[in-house]
Amino acid sequence: MACNEFTVTVENVDKFATPDNLIIDFGSSNIFCFGKLRRGKIIGIRTAPYLQSASTTTISFEDYYVNNHKVDGSKTVTNNGVNSDGNLTFGISKDIEISLTNGNEISWTANRTREWMVGPTPLGISPMTSI
Repeated sequence: MACNEFTVTVENVDKFATPDNLIIDFGSSNIFCFGKLRRGKIIGIRTAPYLQSASTTTISFEDYYVNNHKVDGSKTVTNNGVNSDGNLTFGISKDIEISLTNGNEISWTANRTREWMVGPTPLGISPMTSI
């Protein structure tokens, strides 16, 4: 199977200005995609537009494998609003576990804060973009 055989589903459940749910489905059999064998789903759920204070975006996995290593866990980004310097801040937490084909496991837990100080993203999103 070629990399173009995965599906992307976008759902706008609550009629926000931007999509609420994103599912990337590589299917139940391995496909060679972006330089690796992949199968399963990557699921993104957003509670509100990214730049809206208190919105959260959570990325999780469903039967997701990369090169036959199982990936579990999630990453959550929470918009903490504007700090005392007037910059948007985001809390980022990760709790990822990878079960390797040899039986070993890799666990990754992290918590940090990102401060958006200046400039738009490559997609043209800026902290001053109206929502």
